[in-house]
Order: sequence, then structure tokens, then C-alpha cells
Amino acid sequence: MPPDAQLPATNLVPELASFRAHLEELGYVVVPHGDHLCVRLPQFASVRVKLGTDGLQFIPQFGPLRRHHSSALTLGGASAAVAAALALTGVGAVALGAAFLGTMLAARDVGRYIVTEGAITRLQLLWTARTTGETAPPSPGGTLGAATPRIPTAGGRRP
Repeated sequence: MPPDAQLPATNLVPELASFRAHLEELGYVVVPHGDHLCVRLPQFASVRVKLGTDGLQFIPQFGPLRRHHSSALTLGGASAAVAAALALTGVGAVALGAAFLGTMLAARDVGRYIVTEGAITRLQLLWTARTTGETAPPSPGGTLGAATPRIPTAGGRRP
């Protein structure tokens, strides 16, 4: 995007705007959409973060659809394709191929459920830590590679 192009206006509350900055510092891909944030995840999944009167809400998405709608569409479409293949060709290569494809799509949805649930848990923990003023605990070894070895060397053994 050229530097002189205007970014779309958002009406994020200040808490969400600072949460966005914090998430971006941690390496998350966060996009503001109007009054909510969209945290982008792998496998064409995302989590919408809204702050309303009910508190913080996390809405998992698969593509443009909510997670449960996308799963119902995937599994329903795959089931219909298998049923149609069975009705048209009987038990054969086409029906078995459609069944295999439906199984793989279901497995992909399972993976996306795991990704979105893990992201929601992380976002909840980050939000809670942010609002309570906690900081991350220091790493036990200091800088990477500067810690003492866990396995004693030959000179450090006792007789």
C-alpha cells in the first residue's frame, strides 16, 4: 500500500487498540475491523475479539463464516457428495474418493478447531495478564545459550 493511502477508519475502544499493539509486539497478525480485532491464524482461520457490555468476546471463524457454520457446511456438503456418488455409481472409485475427501475435510476442521481454541486460550491469558498488570516471568537461563549446562562435565563429577 502506498504511504499516502488512507487507512480505513476504525472505532476501536482504547483498550482494544492497546491490546492490538501488545499482540503485534508478540508477533500476532492483527487486523482491526470496525469495532473489533481479527487475529489471523493458519489454515484460513481467525479469531474475532470484541469488547462489549458483556465483557470480552472471542468468536472463532473459518474463512468468512463462523466456525460452526463452516463445519456444518463442510460436513453436510461432503455427506451429500458421498450419498450422490453412491446413488449414481454405487460402491466404486468415485464414491470411495468422495468419502476419502470428506474424511480429509473433517480432519482439516479438527485441526482448525484445535488452532482456534488454542488461540482463544492464549488471547484470554494475555488479556488477563495485561489487565492485572502482570509481566512475563524472567527466563530461568537468562539469555539463550548463557545458562550453565544441565549435564555435568567430567571435571565436575564427584568421586
